[in-house]
Amino acid sequence: PDLYPLLVISNVRPERHALLGKRIGWNNIINWIKPDMHYILDLSDPEDYDVGWRLSQLTSPHDQRHNWYNLYIDGRELDIVDGVNLWKALTGTSKYVKPDHNTDSKMVEFDFCTTSMLVMSLAAIKLQARWKARVQTKLYQRQLEERDARLALEEATKHEVIELTNNVETSVASNDNNIQADDAPKPHEEVV
Repeated sequence: PDLYPLLVISNVRPERHALLGKRIGWNNIINWIKPDMHYILDLSDPEDYDVGWRLSQLTSPHDQRHNWYNLYIDGRELDIVDGVNLWKALTGTSKYVKPDHNTDSKMVEFDFCTTSMLVMSLAAIKLQARWKARVQTKLYQRQLEERDARLALEEATKHEVIELTNNVETSVASNDNNIQADDAPKPHEEVV
């Protein structure tokens, strides 16, 4: 990505961010990975509306006040309450609705900061990594237990087969001895 707009924005006073956004277009100056800037958006303007919508989607509804600061709607300060759909509070609807230039325009001014989002994202990544490691460890332990059970079953089956084979051999040997004993002439019988 072209870093020139980011360098320009980083050297401009926050009050001028909105002026640049209007003049050269928000999409030319916003770094969506870290869109920390001062915004003044006219929600009847499609580009401004889109920027506001996208920023609202970047934040969790349970932690909005850590991302949106100094929020004013039509010049009146708005206190952000976590858990309330911020976009609905700003526009009257929680969905993306293409703005109509014939409707009343709402001017929204605020500072947006992703620092807490970044911290939360890193915490979430760390938590996911720990969970994955735990699940993999449990899966590996389960695989080891299954292997040990299978080996024990194979060993027991092997011993049973050996025991059965010995019993059969003993039985066959015993039968052979009995047959030989029956065929052998008895001392008091006459041989014909």
